[in-house]
Amino acid sequence: MTRVKLGGRELTIPDDRVAEYLEQGYSVIDSRGNTLQTGKILTYEQAITENNKLTAQNKRLKAAYDNLVAENEKLKVSLEKAGDTIAQFEEVAKASEVKEDEKPKAAVKSKPQK
Repeated sequence: MTRVKLGGRELTIPDDRVAEYLEQGYSVIDSRGNTLQTGKILTYEQAITENNKLTAQNKRLKAAYDNLVAENEKLKVSLEKAGDTIAQFEEVAKASEVKEDEKPKAAVKSKPQK
């Protein structure tokens, strides 16, 4: 486990995630609080650019999410209609089976014996 710090926030993270936290601007520290490795430091302009990119990405993802929700609702309606249609066909099939069972069966004529 590795300790990282950003501002006044200190975290203990798994060793395999150190690079991820360094990219976010955290610094690796030792048990006494001494900095062992400094994370990525963004300038104000870089932070604004990063924020604008993330805001645009967030808008695209929200729009895609809304489209998927609408499509999901349409598919639910289609599925319900298909289920109703299947139920109707099953009812018709059962009704026709009952009618065939009710019909008198023709007597089978046997051949005269010699």
